[in-house]
Amino acid sequence: MKCLSGEQQPDRRASKELDRKIREWSLSFNKAIKLLLLGTGESGKTTIIKQMKILHITGFSDSERLEKASEIRQNVHESIYDIVRHMPHLTPPIEVDDEQSEESVAYILALGEEVPQHFTDVS
Repeated sequence: MKCLSGEQQPDRRASKELDRKIREWSLSFNKAIKLLLLGTGESGKTTIIKQMKILHITGFSDSERLEKASEIRQNVHESIYDIVRHMPHLTPPIEVDDEQSEESVAYILALGEEVPQHFTDVS
């Protein structure tokens, strides 16, 4: 039987502890469900990951929400602009019913594709 010196015993304990942690990690890694997302650019892979984060983890931080606010405004503005711009070209063409709606359509068309710098609440 070989006796370990005092210097070797802590190393051996550290090695055993590391081996134990590796076994635990391997078990949890093997139990984990892995998902491979494939698709071309702009096909929604990142969106899926973000939705999973919202639903199953902690959600978004305040800074992440503020960061995305401008993108959301841009997307909303572009969508409204495209709808209003194409209304006359549909079959049958879509027309506005009142003067206030006509003013809104004119305002949106005057803004163009670029998102306004400031948004206001309209009641």
